[in-house]
Amino acid sequence: KVRAAATKAGVPLEIAMGVRDYESSGNPEAQSEMNYDKDGNSQGQAQGLFQIMPSNLQAAGVTEDKWRDPDTNIAVGIAMLADAYKSYGSWDKVIMAHYGPITLQDPNKKYNGVSGNEYLRNVMSRVQKYLPTGRAGAADITAPPPTGENGPFLADIIGQPTPLLALQE
Repeated sequence: KVRAAATKAGVPLEIAMGVRDYESSGNPEAQSEMNYDKDGNSQGQAQGLFQIMPSNLQAAGVTEDKWRDPDTNIAVGIAMLADAYKSYGSWDKVIMAHYGPITLQDPNKKYNGVSGNEYLRNVMSRVQKYLPTGRAGAADITAPPPTGENGPFLADIIGQPTPLLALQE
């Protein structure tokens, strides 16, 4: 299912699997500890295989009972990666942005005890097992950018009339 969604959205399978593996170890029921913004306000718990924040799931029109549904979480997670690639144009930046857009502003600043650079290294250690021999990292991974004038739409992936998600802080 990850392969099909990644192919459809133009996301390298290695990146999708590396993010999924690091975020949830493949556990669809995974929930993070409570997340807080810089002012100490609760942002909820990241959900499912791709550890998607409730605000992103809600923006995609996903009801709470489907937050950890594997098919839904894969579709939204992959759509977010594709959307981030349109914004950042680099898989390294996409990986850091998945952890939180703030990590792009200061990749050494720790968020929940891990910096953007550390998160990137952690994900890339998982990506390595999916890379063919001789390919070194995210900068060496190529995939066509998302297709269409505005890229693929979440509706195309999960059948809901919602455009791809914009990353939120």
